Amino acid sequence: MKGIYILSPTAYGAAKPLPSRGRLTAPRGWDFVVNGQVGADAPVSEYHVVHCEVVDPSGKRPRYFVHNLDAPNGKFTVTIPLAVNAPLGTWSIEVKDVASGVGRTVQMTVVP
Repeated sequence: MKGIYILSPTAYGAAKPLPSRGRLTAPRGWDFVVNGQVGADAPVSEYHVVHCEVVDPSGKRPRYFVHNLDAPNGKFTVTIPLAVNAPLGTWSIEVKDVASGVGRTVQMTVVP
């Protein structure tokens, strides 16, 4: 069987996105910042890559909101700049640890 295999002494859980400053809303034209970390049974000291996709209220995944994020020591930050004409409503930010394939989703609301 062909593939890429990763050996790790630690079992990794989901990448855990945490909205900065506890905000779950952002007005049009502002940046929405999400900090997060790769979950694990023990402290993470390895370099990880986290895949991030943003889904707008209509279900579209704009290419400019798809990122692979550096996560040294399992920690990452993504900044989502919202246009002044960004659609209002609930957006989803999906993050996934590339090595383990485990991920989570956080919701944000864009307001006028």
